[in-house]
Amino acid sequence: MQRNKVRQTIGIDINETEICVTQVQGTWPDPQVIKIDSEPIPHNSIKNSEVINADIIAETLRQLIDRMELNTKSAVMSIPSRQVVTRILDIPNVPDPEMKALLDMEVSHQHILREEDGVYAHTNLPTTIKGRDESRQILVMASEESTLSKYREIANKAGIYLIGLEPATVAMARIASITTHARQS
Repeated sequence: MQRNKVRQTIGIDINETEICVTQVQGTWPDPQVIKIDSEPIPHNSIKNSEVINADIIAETLRQLIDRMELNTKSAVMSIPSRQVVTRILDIPNVPDPEMKALLDMEVSHQHILREEDGVYAHTNLPTTIKGRDESRQILVMASEESTLSKYREIANKAGIYLIGLEPATVAMARIASITTHARQS
C-alpha cells in the first residue's frame, strides 16, 4: 500500500532587513504552516529594493534553511513589488495563438519594460461588463531580467530549486495553489 504523500513547499521573502522562510503543506484554503523562521541580513545587502550583495544574502539564506532543517528545497521566492510593473491592458479579443504577439507589441509600445530582455507574465481578468465580446482585460506583470537574475543567483547559491519567482502577493497565492495541486495529484 502506497501512502499519499503531501508535497511540502517553502516560501522565501527577502527584504531590506531580513529573510523570512515558511514551509507549508496542505490544501487551500487551509494550508498548514509547518515551520517559519527569519534571519536578519547584513546592512546594505539590499538597498531601495535592489540586491547589492547576492553572495551574502545567499549564505544567510542557506544558513537559515540549514538551521530550520527543512526537508524540501522547492521554493517560491518573492521579489519586491517595487521591482515589478503591473498593468491592466484592454486588448482586442484575439484568438489565443495570436495573444503572445499582441501582448509583446503592447508591452513594447507602452514601455512597460526598460530593458530588452525583461520578462512578463499575464492572466485574463474576468469580464463583468455585458456586451464586452470585442475586447478583454489582461493583467500584465513585468520585471527586468537584471532584477530576476539576482534572485535566481541567490536561490542557486543557497541550493534552492525555484518553482516561482514572483511579486510577494502572487507568491503567496502560488504557494497555496501548489499545495492544492499536489494534494489533488
